[in-house]
Amino acid sequence: MGALLTAVVGFLLQNVVARAAWCAVAWWMLVGLVPTIVATIDGLVGNPLSAVPPELWWFLDLTGFDIAVKLLSTAYLVRFAIRRLPI
Repeated sequence: MGALLTAVVGFLLQNVVARAAWCAVAWWMLVGLVPTIVATIDGLVGNPLSAVPPELWWFLDLTGFDIAVKLLSTAYLVRFAIRRLPI
């Protein structure tokens, strides 16, 4: 009975608790880094986009450019993250 209890506790500590701790650290890093990254990107992208004339904005809105940029940037970010996962 003692060996079974030791095996179960060892399994829980090695797999469940360790992975939960890793996920908590990853979440903490993301919560800390995302606002910094967003502020940096907003400062870099916001100023040049203010010089775009209204006619071009009309065409970009007509073609759905805002949605396409979000989709493409998310896809590239996910591809970058997946390629760096140690599998």
